[in-house]
Order: sequence, then structure tokens, then C-alpha cells
Amino acid sequence: MIDSGVSTLNLTQTEGDLALSSASDYYPIFSAENVTLKNTGGKVKLENTSTGVLTDSNLTIEAAGDISLKSAKGITSKSNPQVSLTSTNGDVTIEQTATPVMATGKLTIQALAGAVSISTNATVPMFQAELDIKAKNDVTLKQNGTTNSSLTWGGAGGSIECTDGDITIEQEGSTYVISTLNAVDLNAGGTVTVKRNTEGTALTSMVNGIPATGVIQLVDGTKKGAIVDGTVYTASGCTHPKRINGKCVVCDDQEPVAAIVDASGNVTNYNSLSDAFHNANEYNTVKLFVDYKNSSESIDLSSVYKAVNLDLNGKSLTLDAFNIMNHLSVSNGKLNLRMLNDANTSLSDKCTLENVEADIHEISWTANGGLELKSSRLHVGSQASPCSFFVEMITIAPDDDSVITVENMISGLANYKNVPAMEQALDKLIPFGYSVFVDSDITVLDESGNRAKNLVLRNKKLAEADITLSPAAFVYDGTGKEPAVTVTYDGMTLTEGRDFTVTYVDNIEVGDTAAAIISGSRFLGGVTKYFSITKAHRGAPTGLTAVAETIDGRNDGKIRGVSAEMEYSIDGTTYTAITESELTGLADGTYLVRYQETRNYYVSPATQVVVEKGLPSSNSLNPSNPDGGSNPGGNTPNGSTPNGNNNGTTLIAGSNVGTTLPGVSSVQTPTATASGSTQVKTGDDNQIFLYLLVLIAAAGVAAGAYGRLNAGRRMK
Repeated sequence: MIDSGVSTLNLTQTEGDLALSSASDYYPIFSAENVTLKNTGGKVKLENTSTGVLTDSNLTIEAAGDISLKSAKGITSKSNPQVSLTSTNGDVTIEQTATPVMATGKLTIQALAGAVSISTNATVPMFQAELDIKAKNDVTLKQNGTTNSSLTWGGAGGSIECTDGDITIEQEGSTYVISTLNAVDLNAGGTVTVKRNTEGTALTSMVNGIPATGVIQLVDGTKKGAIVDGTVYTASGCTHPKRINGKCVVCDDQEPVAAIVDASGNVTNYNSLSDAFHNANEYNTVKLFVDYKNSSESIDLSSVYKAVNLDLNGKSLTLDAFNIMNHLSVSNGKLNLRMLNDANTSLSDKCTLENVEADIHEISWTANGGLELKSSRLHVGSQASPCSFFVEMITIAPDDDSVITVENMISGLANYKNVPAMEQALDKLIPFGYSVFVDSDITVLDESGNRAKNLVLRNKKLAEADITLSPAAFVYDGTGKEPAVTVTYDGMTLTEGRDFTVTYVDNIEVGDTAAAIISGSRFLGGVTKYFSITKAHRGAPTGLTAVAETIDGRNDGKIRGVSAEMEYSIDGTTYTAITESELTGLADGTYLVRYQETRNYYVSPATQVVVEKGLPSSNSLNPSNPDGGSNPGGNTPNGSTPNGNNNGTTLIAGSNVGTTLPGVSSVQTPTATASGSTQVKTGDDNQIFLYLLVLIAAAGVAAGAYGRLNAGRRMK
């Protein structure tokens, strides 16, 4: 033991392989309570070459490469242990010869880029502990014991998952292969097979606790069958409940998986996908009939130099690799590959994806035609495993919504710089803040100026941006309104003038149609954002002057200083529009004048204007002549004509006296009243003075006339 008396042991290695072994029947390699081994630079191998156990500990191993455990009596002798094995880029292998691999506790295994293989020769169950396995490739459990106790998996149950491979659980004995307290969960990218090499009594005796969903293929000696969604089917008289890659999972009956469609529309069916591709002529179409998944199969057309069209026909195709030395067109479905390759350097071979959702871990398309996407999504790489993305040209039409997402590139986007147009193409597709860099290749730099290892390439749509206007509402003042525009795209605030431009329209008058039109050369399409301009308030009219009636009752008063923007009212309820610069023909009284409501202004407060009465008429001084100050016949009785005088008084001998004086007004400075209006009045003092003046003049005229009349009588 290398850790005697230690409760916790941590060993870390950064280069080379870590290998520890023991040849003791009694002493494990470790006896500490908790042991953690880390090797970031290679493999980890633990082995007991005698009949003892490996450890007496809770064990955690993390390695960049393979993990290998080999012993006779199990991984650990600790009660209810917790064992965790994680390989980043390698396989995990456990070999056991005697006791269960683990009888209690929990075993967790992760092979992020590899396979898992566990085998034992014990005459007891391989596992009675809880088992949790996650792997990229195949997972194989093999129980080589031959007694009835030699079942593979019993006890607590658990789950096995592999994304790209098959799960195979196999044993020699005729007892249950799986007999756990809880139903196990088995999920594989390929097939799940439970196999018993010594035939038992029935297929149903192979698994105790049948999963309710999924497919498990059963091989019992020479008999075959399957569990399909919780039901056990036998090959004899099979109804073909489910097919994988065109093959019935129960009886292996095979249907065509694809067809060749030639230029004349002739169709030839094939049960083998590889046969369909290899028998296709130049520019024939291979049409897929079924969802096809085989992560270990490759299509290699690199030696035949022919262009191929692949119509996925709404199906999904999963393969290991696709190699070609000519044009490849893929359409209408889902495509999953580990590698897409065209090594035809300097030629114009193009890979076109149209209406395709593709997940390809690595792409090496060295031909100058590069990749062209049409209404497609392409994902390259993964965070779990570094990838390479080598392409000479990327084409996405300006009005196309295709997207390329690349993760965890080893050294960023790479190429031979054979297509200069790649620089301009990338500039329109890269994220804001990123830049195109041309040196030995044409690549993309991130915001820090490093070769971008994670990248999203797409036409940028302004409709996807977060665009705000500030402010979003204005009050009319007769000038054009231009709210500040903020554009945020993928979390980055853009700069106006550099990243986008703004054009304003209908931005003066009141309404909801004022707009900022945002566009940019690196954007697909534009966006119109509307803002509002509301009506303004304005004060009551000023500069109004009132002109009194000339003669009371003549209705010739005036209000000056008005305009066609105004309206007036007598009762404060009904308003009449003003069409001239002066209101005429007004009777005496109080008028309200205000600005009318228009498109751009609310109605204003009113100004109160008072038009005063005119001078009294001459008839009011001579009741005997109610119709006026002159003879009704228009002439005096002796035929004399009216004589005027300086004050506007007309005197006719032997007739009634009438006096007419022009109205005179003196307008005071407008003052606000309690009603919110402004009051304008003619001068009261002048009006009284003029009234007295009229009375005095009339009396004088009458006295003079009376004297002349008496003088005449005396002369007679």
C-alpha cells in the first residue's frame, strides 16, 4: 500500500501514463478513505496481478486517455463504495476474474469520446451495485461465467447510454441476463442487444423488469426476438413491429433503404445504402427511404470522381464519414456525420446543403467551391471534443437565413487562401466585434484579436436586433424630430454610422406615422421603428384690438389683429371660423377669440374682446323724427341741401336735428380674467366724453336755429 494511514490521497500527473500495480493477495494498491487520480496527459492503469482487490477506497479517476482496471476480486473492498471513472478521449476497460466487479455502492463511468468494455469470468453476478455508464461509442458487458448464478446485471439497476454506438450485454449462462430491482434504462445511438449464448426457457426469461419504451434485440442461443416498447416479440410469425435502417428488429427482414433516380426519372431500389451510392452515375440522385443510422459506416466515393445528389426525402441520415472527390448536393432532411471530406484541392467541387439540418463534427473541404447553404443549419464540432473546420469558400445568399455554428475549433477557421472572395464573404457573416484576418489563410479573429475557436456565421437580420428609440414621443414644435436609436445585436451595442444608418421620415407633423428607418450594409433587410408626435398647446391670442360701433345700433364694430387660424364666439359654446385679418360688422358686446384646434395644436384659451356701443343716434335726441336726423323726403322743406360741419353733425333748417359722430375706441392692455380668457375693451371714459359732446352740440344748434326764426318774425 502506498497510502497507509492516509484518509485522503490525491495524485495528479500532467505528462505520460500513470500505471500502478500490486501483486499481493492481501494488500490493495490503495487503502485511504478517498483516492483521486488525475492524469491530464495520458492513461491510467491499475492492476492487481494476484488475487487481491485494487483498492479499499472510494475511487475517482480522471484521465485524458484510456482507463484500465484489472483484478481478481473487484475494484474495491470498501463497504458501499463510490467509484467514478472519466476518460476525456479514451476508452474505459475493466477486467474481472472472480468476485463481482462491484457488489454494493455505485459505479459511474464516462467515456466522452470512447467506448466502455467490462468483462468477468466470475460465477457470480457481474454487477449488484448501481451502474451508470455514458459513452460516445460502444458499450459492452460480457459475463463469461457458466453457472446459473452467473448473471450479468442484478441488484440496484441503473442506466447505460451511448450516443454513437451499440450496447451489447452478453453472458454464457442460461439464467437472466438482467435481473434488477428497478428497470434499467438502455439508450444507444445504434442497437441494444441482450444476448444469452446458452439458450434458456424463453425469451421473456432474459430480462426481468422489461423497459416500457425502446427496442432491445434478444438473442437466445439460436432463437431471436426483440422487446419493442415493453412487448416481447419472437421472430417466428413476425409482424415487423419496428424497423431500424429498414431491417425488422425482430426477424431481420430487410426493406429498401434508398433508390437511385436517374435523369429520366427511372427508380432502382437498394437494400444497402452503400450499394446505392456506388451504383449511382454522374449527377444521379440517391433518394433515402428510411431514417438511417449507423455511426460506424462510411460512404467513400473518393476513387470514383463523380458528382452525387443526395435527397434525404425528409429523413435522417447518420454515418461516420462521407468522402467524395466531386460535387455533393444534399437536400431535404437531417444529416449527421463525424467527417465530411473532399480532398480535390484547387478544383471547383462544391458541397451544397439545401433545406438541411446538418451536424458534422469535422469538415475538410479543400476544393475551391467550398460550402453553400440554402435555408439550412450546419453545426460543426462540439465542446466535448475539438474539431477542425477547413473550407476555402462559404456562400450564403444575402436574402438567405442559413446559419453555420462552429464550436471548439482547434486553430480556428482554416484554408489555403485559394479564393480571395472568401474575405468579403466572411465579413458579411461574422459577428459584430469580430474581424477577418488574412495571412497564410483567411480566418476570423474574435473580439480579443485571437483566432476564433467558436463562431456563428449568418446573414444578420435587423429584425433580430433589439432596437429602441429615445424618446419615443415628442411634442410638436414645427421642427423635425430625430430620436436617438440604440441597436443591440447578440448582446453588443452597435455604433450608428459605422454599423447602421438611420433615415427619418414624416417626422415634423403630429401623428403616429413618424418613423426611423434603420439599415446597414452588414444587415439583411431593414427595420422601421415608429414614434409619435403629439399636439402642442399654445397661449391665447394677443395683439387684438377692438373698434367700437360708430353709432349705437349700426353694428359696424370691429376686432383687428385676428387671423385665419382663429375662431370667435359670442356665447362661449359655438365658435365661428375667422377667414380674414379683421372681424367686421360686429354689434357691441363681449367676444371670445381663440386659436382653432388643428392637426398640430390643441385649441387655445380664449381672449375676451369687448366691442363698445357707438355714439347715440340723432333720433335719440329728437323723438319727433325716429327714422333719422333728416327729412324723410331727403330734402328740407325749403329745398335746401344738407350742410356738413367739422364734427360730422348735419343741420337742415326747419327740420329735426340729427347728430352722427364716428366711433372712437381706445384699447386697453389685455388682462387675464377669471375664466382663463384675456379681456380687451374700448375706452369707457372717452365714450362718455363723446356722448356729452354730442348733447352740447345739439343744444347749440337748436338754440341758434330758434334765434334766427324769431329774428325773421321780427323783420316781418
